[in-house]
Amino acid sequence: MTDLFNAIALGLLALLPLTNPPTTVALFLALSKGLSQKEKNKQAF
Repeated sequence: MTDLFNAIALGLLALLPLTNPPTTVALFLALSKGLSQKEKNKQAF
């Protein structure tokens, strides 16, 4: 039963950036904190 809840939670978290663009921006900034500008551009596109 907990596997079902984990799968649902993971699915919702995966869909959140698609439905909420400001969350995507915040997530990208958090994950790319230590990257150079060139590396950030490469990851963004």
